[in-house]
Amino acid sequence: MWETLTDPLAGARQVPFVHEWEWQGQDLTNATFKMQVRDSKAAGAVLRADLDTVTTAIEGVRLASVDTVDGVVTSIVQVIIDDTTMAAMDVAEDTQQPGADAVIYYDMIITPDGGMPFVAVAGTFTIVAGVTVA
Repeated sequence: MWETLTDPLAGARQVPFVHEWEWQGQDLTNATFKMQVRDSKAAGAVLRADLDTVTTAIEGVRLASVDTVDGVVTSIVQVIIDDTTMAAMDVAEDTQQPGADAVIYYDMIITPDGGMPFVAVAGTFTIVAGVTVA
């Protein structure tokens, strides 16, 4: 049985966001991934990012690698949110305070090959306000 990992994330609004998780003892080959970022934990809240399984380093969630070291299999899962999607997460709207960071929420569901879906990781997602546009 998997326990949901709580992992607060933060990304600058004006550049792509990239993050990786490493799961030791788990082979996630052929798993599917679904991650959403929303204004609140309520499913009806404003959807800021909707990410599905991808196989290349473009926007989405992908299995970056599966390796076995000293008999322990380790899967690395990577999420990428492109700069266009990050820029659309308007921090002024979220906080009513222009220029402030916004704290919103995310979670990711993994469905292992032939297995049951589970919430693998969840937490806050801070959109860090910025000045320079890339």
